[in-house]
Amino acid sequence: MAETMEKELNNGQQECVNSKAEWLLIGGSAGTGKSLALCRRAKQLLEAGESVLFITGTTNMLDNYTHMLSNGKFARYEENDEQCVFMRKDRFYLKVYGAPVNYINGGKAFDEKTEEEITGFAANIIKRPDLERLKKDHVLIDEAQDFLIEELYLFAQLAKKSLTLVAGTSQEIFADDDTWEKKQARLEEICNKHFTKLELNIQLRMSSEILALANDIGSKMDSAVLPDDTAVSRGLPKLVLCNNEEEEIETLKKIVGGLKINERRVGVILGFNKGRRNLKEISRLLTDMGVEVYSNEIADTGLWVLNVANAKGIEFDDVILFLDNDNFFCDIYKKGSGAKNLYVAITRACSNLVMIADVNNRSGYIGNKYNKNTPVFDREHYKEERSV
Repeated sequence: MAETMEKELNNGQQECVNSKAEWLLIGGSAGTGKSLALCRRAKQLLEAGESVLFITGTTNMLDNYTHMLSNGKFARYEENDEQCVFMRKDRFYLKVYGAPVNYINGGKAFDEKTEEEITGFAANIIKRPDLERLKKDHVLIDEAQDFLIEELYLFAQLAKKSLTLVAGTSQEIFADDDTWEKKQARLEEICNKHFTKLELNIQLRMSSEILALANDIGSKMDSAVLPDDTAVSRGLPKLVLCNNEEEEIETLKKIVGGLKINERRVGVILGFNKGRRNLKEISRLLTDMGVEVYSNEIADTGLWVLNVANAKGIEFDDVILFLDNDNFFCDIYKKGSGAKNLYVAITRACSNLVMIADVNNRSGYIGNKYNKNTPVFDREHYKEERSV
């Protein structure tokens, strides 16, 4: 993707790469270079002759890592590579467990799970004969905040020498509860291990204006606010107000038509897959314009249409974001997934961000019963305009 293995690391990233910790936890907000540090750590271990199991949450994250690591030469699970295995966690269950795992321990909340239930889930899987080949010297997990406690415990049992987790609490959109710190502490307690914690705090991705907007949203979730001394000014993000769904679509077409797709990486991000603003329909509309649309493909330039979940772990020069009330705003002051979806989507953008919203659904970005009519983000961080 946009990052390369040749990119020079800062001191914090290099410390993550070189750490000899048996259990390592790499933290940091979006855009601080966690993914690159994790990849370089994997590469260094592989070059030393060590074996690695790399677990991610989505196809795009998986492809991003295999692309960065020697242009994808390392194997997926089904390719039977003994030194390095890259897997999505759902693919792990399909291959090893024989079925997708949707409700571990009956979907119980984190605080309701006993230690016996947590360790028992792993015990039932680890005893399978084909699990032995997945035990590697080092297990590396990205977006660990979105894994269940049972999953983290399971993958920890596959690590012969070290376990490395990358996590950012402001991007926790899949987990059972807002409980990353609790999960981390409980995992240490059950396994009788302790993490060495390294925090990355230098922003490497966003323009100063996009960073200011992200920090504004993050501050409402009590997330760390990153300094902007390394960010470059690119102009304020835009909020384009439309009168209806048809105007939203026409606005999208106009924006895309004005971009040099063959020279840039463009992400069209949707939060809610309904109506005409769904992945399939948006992709079809843009294809009809003569635009080649990607979803999971690896390319240096082009246009991708994604939901928030599949946009995790990747970055774009330009992001066009449809603001859907249900996914982005319903619980922004309760530290829930709405605010985190919004934070994740906005922080995919490096240089330019355009948000599209329906003026008849003003509760989505101005205020509603959930946030007591308080603006979701300060107006000083974006400029508002009407669709034409």
